[in-house]
Amino acid sequence: PGNTPGDGPGPGAWGWQSCTETLHSFSARVLRNYTFDFKASASECSALYGTPLAPPDTGLLARRYGGFALADGSAGVSRLIWSHGTLDPWHGWFRQMAQPSAQSDVHHFLMEGSAHHLDLRTPNPDDPPDVTAARRRMKEIIHGWIHKASSEVVII
Repeated sequence: PGNTPGDGPGPGAWGWQSCTETLHSFSARVLRNYTFDFKASASECSALYGTPLAPPDTGLLARRYGGFALADGSAGVSRLIWSHGTLDPWHGWFRQMAQPSAQSDVHHFLMEGSAHHLDLRTPNPDDPPDVTAARRRMKEIIHGWIHKASSEVVII
């Protein structure tokens, strides 16, 4: 809708979240002719949800949850899996992220020829090889987390 790709401003939960927290200025310019216009997006949000709606705070999530520090493992949070596909509009920034240290227990998967969430769907014979490999590795990682957590449980 409007000048924003994806779910951007619009009626419904994702539209509200976009208008209040996640309005973004990035997109895949090779996939669409797109120029971000913050003022037009904020105006669209006010028209949708009434005035005075505060302008979207595009830095809120980064300040609240650590932004890039979550992805590079420096936020002090562990047991995170980040999966992106080369079809995601934001995959360019992900390619530039520093690989987290092994101690952070933060894992990156960039899946060629797919989009995010494909790895969370039911496996399909047409899935790209990177998705199949990511699923296999994610399963190993999560099983490791569960095993470690269950061995740390003290029964009284």
